[in-house]
Amino acid sequence: MRNTHLVSESEYELRKARKLNHRVVNRVTKSCIPESSAGKNCIPERQRFRPTPSSVDSQSAGALSTASSAEALSANQKQKQNKKSLREKEHDHPTGYHRNGASRLRRRVADIILATTFLIPSLPIMLVVALLVKATSKGDIFFVQDRLTENGRIFKLFKFRTMVQDAEKASGAIFAAVEDSRVTWLGRYLRLSRLDELPQLLNVLAGDMSFIGPRPERPEIAQSLKQKYHSFDQRLKVKAGLTGLAQVRGGYADCEQSYRKKLALDRMYIRYQSVSLDLWILCCTVVVCLRGSGAR
Repeated sequence: MRNTHLVSESEYELRKARKLNHRVVNRVTKSCIPESSAGKNCIPERQRFRPTPSSVDSQSAGALSTASSAEALSANQKQKQNKKSLREKEHDHPTGYHRNGASRLRRRVADIILATTFLIPSLPIMLVVALLVKATSKGDIFFVQDRLTENGRIFKLFKFRTMVQDAEKASGAIFAAVEDSRVTWLGRYLRLSRLDELPQLLNVLAGDMSFIGPRPERPEIAQSLKQKYHSFDQRLKVKAGLTGLAQVRGGYADCEQSYRKKLALDRMYIRYQSVSLDLWILCCTVVVCLRGSGAR
């Protein structure tokens, strides 16, 4: 009965193999089994792993190390992805909001009101400063220079002359240094009090500048800074300003290292620009002028 069952089972396996397109290589019959192995289990039992305390500790340490490495790698990749997304976001949307026609009109009206409000009482002061500049040093009263404003447009910026005439004829376009020898004694006082900037109220009225914004940079220096700071162009998304966050919180930029700090402040202002921030900057500017902590 048992042999019949085995034969039937063998035939079933053969039929199944043929259906699966398996080829029968050979058959194992009773005569193929050696007498010495008859009745014995010739297939060795599977060696089962019996964990020891040392192997458990080793595997646990390895698992923890692998998990820590995986977490560190995942965190590093996530950080890189966040930085990449932030750079793309800042490149695509450098400003905190997009100005529409109404907001641009409101800002223009505010600039005209502020510039007129400050210009009228400043006219007697400007007259006195002009006479002093002419009397104390040879050269022009006003210093006129090309600067960059919104969208990289070049305009003529006006200031009272604080340096000797043709100060950059030999040196070319360079950063003004602290205690610059080219600055006249009157010019040093005008810079500390920011009185040399008063003629720029005319630039604000002309629409070349806004009352508050990033300070206008020279085209020659801007070209050099663009190669080192890729975010420099973001300053040109808005109009140049008579004063700004970088001027009241960034100090005097006499080198590119200090300029990096002011560039970060300009970007911060462009991103978070608001009426309340403009009013705060305006108040800080008045304090800076009264304290005489301007350029040296």
